[in-house]
Amino acid sequence: MRIILFLFAVCVIGAQSVWGQLTIRLSLDQNVYLSGEAVVARVEISNLSGQTISLGSSPDWLRFSVESHDGTFVNRLGDIDMSGAFDLASSVSASRSVNILPAFDMLRSGRYKVTATAKVEDWGQFFNSNSVTLDVIRGVEVVRFDVGVPKLDDDSQKEMPEVRRYSLIRVAYLDKMRLYVRITDTASNTIYKVIPICGMVAFSDPKAMIDSKSCLHVLNQIHARRFIYFVTDTSGNMLKREFYDYIGSKPVLFQNTDSSVNVRGGVRMRTSVDFPPSPTPELPPSIVTQPGDSITNAVPDLKNMTKEEQKRYKEEQKRLKEEKKRLEREEKARKKAAKDW
Repeated sequence: MRIILFLFAVCVIGAQSVWGQLTIRLSLDQNVYLSGEAVVARVEISNLSGQTISLGSSPDWLRFSVESHDGTFVNRLGDIDMSGAFDLASSVSASRSVNILPAFDMLRSGRYKVTATAKVEDWGQFFNSNSVTLDVIRGVEVVRFDVGVPKLDDDSQKEMPEVRRYSLIRVAYLDKMRLYVRITDTASNTIYKVIPICGMVAFSDPKAMIDSKSCLHVLNQIHARRFIYFVTDTSGNMLKREFYDYIGSKPVLFQNTDSSVNVRGGVRMRTSVDFPPSPTPELPPSIVTQPGDSITNAVPDLKNMTKEEQKRYKEEQKRLKEEKKRLEREEKARKKAAKDW
């Protein structure tokens, strides 16, 4: 019996020393996602073994597992091809980023736990990363458009077009608000893409139009005097991102006689996050930081608002207070459940 315990202790000590030779660190680009939004996982591998190791010789050398809040493993919808052999020298780190959403059924609201496992074939060993948690939430649909997908020049113009749906989604999570566009197939409900457009303020009232090419144009207020103008096509390709300030007149969406759409009014403010990129950005992205980030400390310019805007702002503030209380209760419950987990 003592011999068995001794051998077990040796195995445990050996396993611990191997773990110390290779470190797997998993992180996510954010911790709250709208249902259908890409979940980008970043895996960093640090080699402290004193020797060069070979990785990536097989497509599944790096695998992910996802658990739901109740401890059950989430259904796997497919495999993630991580092939691409490389050598990792000692005292060197390497990282890979991948969208894991297509491989797992994570569209339902709830909390999920993700873990990565790397296989070192030279050693015949598996190494687990730390686990990270994320919340998938559903927002409120602000507006939707069902549009036909334009056909290519060589396609038959007599066939019925494929129909896709643009949905503008507003997401509130604690003191943060974001605006997204979700593109789906109306026949199968397949999600083609979920794109974060911008942060929102309490008095935001997003406006949207469709042009003759079925592209979606969005104009939304992100600050007391600043607006974002965003354009995407039916495949989710961003075509334009510009910023306008309420100077002299308020920026508005305008549809021309040829069904094209543009912004009228206000003053265009060039920033370093414009798309296509501005040749000489005049302003840093101090207000938007990263596209999709929330504006949490924006101060409304009430004096320059119309009575209708002031009324809408006060109503929205009241609604936000109630929603914030509800979200705080949910977050408290999530933290308690995570601690119990």
